[in-house]
This record gives sequence, structure tokens and C-alpha cells, in this order.
Amino acid sequence: MEDIKEEINYWESAVECYILGSNPPQAVMDGYFRRIWGKIGVDKVAQTSKGVFIVRFHNIVDRNKVIEEGVQMFDKKPVIIRAWTPDMEFTKTQMEKIPVWVRLPGPEIKYWGKIALTKIARMIGKPLKADNATTHRERLTYARVLVEVELNNKYQNSVMFENEHGRIIEQEVVYEWKPVLCEKCDNYGHEMKECRKWIKEEKEKQKAHEVTNNEQGKGNIQNKGIDNGKQKVAEANLAKDTGLENKQNKQIEGKGYQAKYKTGKYIAKGATMQNTTLKLGNTFSSLMEQQTTGTRPKEPSSSIP
Repeated sequence: MEDIKEEINYWESAVECYILGSNPPQAVMDGYFRRIWGKIGVDKVAQTSKGVFIVRFHNIVDRNKVIEEGVQMFDKKPVIIRAWTPDMEFTKTQMEKIPVWVRLPGPEIKYWGKIALTKIARMIGKPLKADNATTHRERLTYARVLVEVELNNKYQNSVMFENEHGRIIEQEVVYEWKPVLCEKCDNYGHEMKECRKWIKEEKEKQKAHEVTNNEQGKGNIQNKGIDNGKQKVAEANLAKDTGLENKQNKQIEGKGYQAKYKTGKYIAKGATMQNTTLKLGNTFSSLMEQQTTGTRPKEPSSSIP
């Protein structure tokens, strides 16, 4: 015990702090803690693990003031504050309930009193306090109340109450920050579809998918070009074969024609037939003489030399 007594005495005026749903760097949190607790007296700010900080004050009285002061918010997220103890583990422990700011838009002015607002807020969670503008009626567009709610619970978008005339009034509820747990990064404050890590991975998947589609498209175009080339070569070969076949057929037909011409079956193109004289036994003059004398002509005979 004597070996660690000095360190225990040194840190007994410290608190452990972390932001639920966020892990700001030490430089940011050092400035933040000195801004909100500077008047009380901050002695040292140190980071003990990712997102977890220890803030030491000059004495235990100042430390107790910070704890009693209540909830602090960073970027609309609650700052979890616990008094340091020698056996404390510097990790983000699982919380069952946390404070969140909610807005109640447009309630009638008669419901701005402390009693009425407390009853409305109690239907959302445990009322802790209202902001200064609400307390002093400086902003009448919406009431702003800090309530303690359970983690991983269903958060109501509206509540209903019965007014002084027995009429049911529905009051809208707007959460400045919802303590929902992201299934991707295991942090509070956003759903998975709003997670930066998830969005980044989805973009990378989409980009890889587009690259794959482009490569497949290029391959299809190349294959189509190859097929077209093969088709053209086949058509050219077919035309060549057809030309040769036609030429061979003509040669065969020419040979047949010449053979038939030589045998006398065909007359060569451009050739003329020889004139042949028909010799008749009875000429026109002899016929004329027979008609004049009245004699019967003999049976004609003809010959072709």
C-alpha cells in the first residue's frame, strides 16, 4: 500500500471522462475541459485510452463541484463523468441510462410552466433540467429539456396528454441526439446507414463492382470483335471458294461446248452456213409451158446434190 499511496493521493481529486458515441483527440478535449471547468480550476488533462480522459483538479472540493454540477454535453452527445478510484478501469463502461436534450416544438404558452413541462417531459424520461431560454421564456418556438433515457430503447417521436378540458393533445418530441448503437462500428449516436465506416465500405464495394462490370464489358467487346473478324474471314474464304467453283464450272462447260462443236452438234458462234441450191425437175418456165399446151406434167422429182 505504501508503494502506491503517493499516486493515489495525487489522483484522488480527478474524474474520468469520455464522450458517448465519439472519440475526439486529446488536443480537442483538453481545450473543451478547460473551457467548461476553467473557473473551477483544471490542473491536468491526460488521455488514458482511446476516447477516455482523466481530468485532475487542484483539490477534492473542486472535483465534487464538477460531479454535482451535472450533465455536460459535447457536440450534443453526453459527457460521462465518474470520480476516479484506485481500482477503476479506464474503459468506456456500458451505461444503462444517459441524459439527452429533447425539444418540444410549439407547445401552448400555458404549458411553459415548470410543473406542466415536468409532467410532459416525464412521459419521455426522467426530467433533469431545462435550458435558460426555456426557463426565462426567451424562446417560445420550442421548449428544451434535458431528460435521462434508457440506452437501446425505443425513442418516442411524440407523447399524448389530456389537457384541462379533457381533450387529448399530441406533443411532438425531437431528440438532439439519439443514443442508438451502430452495429458496424459499435459506437453510439448513429444508425449503421449513417456510419462513416459503413458508407466508406459501401462506396468501395460499389467502385469494385463498377470496375468488374467495365472489365467484363471490355472482354465482351473484344470477343465480339474477334467473332466479327472470324466471320469476315469465313465470308472471304467462302467467296473465294465460290469464285473458284464458278471458274471451274465455266471451264468444264467450255470443254463440253467445244466437244459438241467438234462432233457437229453445235455450230460455233459466229459461223455461217453454206448456201445450198435446190435443183427441181420442173422449173417455173416448164410449168408455164405445160399450162399453155394443156399437157399433164410428169411427177416432179427433186434432188439435192
